[in-house]
Amino acid sequence: VAVSIDSMAAVKENDAMEDSSSSGGDSPLFPGGTPSKDQGGAGPEESEWKDDDFLSFGNATNGSSDNQEAKSSSLPEPAASSAPRTNLPSRALEFNLERDLPPWMEAAPHMYINPFVRLHNEIVQFTHLIEPTLEEKQRRHDLVNRLRKLIARIFENTAKVEVFGSLSTGIFLPDSDIDLVVTTTTEENDKNDESHSLSGPSDLQKVARALKEEWITDLSYLEVIENTRVPLVKFVHEPTQFKVDICFNQEKGVDAAKLITSYLKELPPLKPLSFVLKYFLSVRVLNEPYSGGVG
Repeated sequence: VAVSIDSMAAVKENDAMEDSSSSGGDSPLFPGGTPSKDQGGAGPEESEWKDDDFLSFGNATNGSSDNQEAKSSSLPEPAASSAPRTNLPSRALEFNLERDLPPWMEAAPHMYINPFVRLHNEIVQFTHLIEPTLEEKQRRHDLVNRLRKLIARIFENTAKVEVFGSLSTGIFLPDSDIDLVVTTTTEENDKNDESHSLSGPSDLQKVARALKEEWITDLSYLEVIENTRVPLVKFVHEPTQFKVDICFNQEKGVDAAKLITSYLKELPPLKPLSFVLKYFLSVRVLNEPYSGGVG
């Protein structure tokens, strides 16, 4: 009998709460009455998401100003809570989204946009900030053209210089290396192998020696790395601070760059995602293969 009485009391209490909610009165969960969808109690349904919320890969703005003003005027601002949020750290209490925006965001995202859409928009905005400009690309290609002329003189126009890696695909950060491969002819390869077997200078040493003689004032670092799977000449161009890696007869790098370029054309989202991943690895020093990272 006691159980039955308690059950009936619980049912009456639930009915009272439902009546209070439907009539807009106070309830234990919502002192001011249960908020309706128009009062900000629930966000828009998935079917109401608009394509206009998305930033295209060629649009760097955070949506049109007219669209944002329309959203702001049609949706009410949420009421501020009267209870102080003392359980949050002081750092969180001081944060202001309008004031403390990251540099790639032009304006704070509207709170009623779906979180996944906001993430998409922020990735696109970050990409527009970090991707190289035409001027930055031109400065790198100017340095490559100077190196082509230097290597042509060293090997008497029997070698071909090609760009691969991030400069070839266009997905490079401001501090990314310039990767070059020098391909010599079969006759030149045989002559170099013979001279190297007679303790003569290798192709890498020839390039390093020419750099020392002709670019001595433009170099802040120069090293020849021969005892590795892919021998390299590494140097830093002082005026531009560009880091350059030169290897010989490595065709796989060029083929890989062409494959990645084709993927970028077929899959537009791959470019912004690659920039985010490359920057994430770079700031955590996880982008160098020789130290266990991902190049």
